[in-house]
Amino acid sequence: INSLSENTIKGHMLVSVFGGGTSNSEYEFLTGNSVSSLPLNGNAYTQFVKHKVPSLASQLKQQGYDTLAFHPYKAHGWNRDTVYPLIGFDNFLDAEDYNKIIDIFNKKKAGQPLFLFNVTIQNHGGYLIADKNFKEEIKIKDEKATDTANRYLSLIHE
Repeated sequence: INSLSENTIKGHMLVSVFGGGTSNSEYEFLTGNSVSSLPLNGNAYTQFVKHKVPSLASQLKQQGYDTLAFHPYKAHGWNRDTVYPLIGFDNFLDAEDYNKIIDIFNKKKAGQPLFLFNVTIQNHGGYLIADKNFKEEIKIKDEKATDTANRYLSLIHE
């Protein structure tokens, strides 16, 4: 990330959630609305987005952008398959469509702007169970080290 310099905007973002309910962070980022007035453990996507809501996606759509959302989980997770169209996305790809992103980007018309809201879930947890497909690069050299900590730090490193 630090090496990216061309055609790149970087910054820091603070989020209002910790340890779950990440769709509320999406909602706040995309709409500019706060979830602070929601009930405890409330979720904007499942409880409150029932009609069109102005968002970054809908604003960019009005300016001629194609709008595409991607989330590498099931489409119905946090009701995204219903919510994303209501907040202005033309298309939504889920875990089943993962390999289509590159194809869509490569087939887009030259000069046609694209807003891709690409959510990732690396380090989404849990860390208790080893994944045979992931090589743990980081090993803590301390007698108090745990496999869980090694997995977490390896994913941060990745």
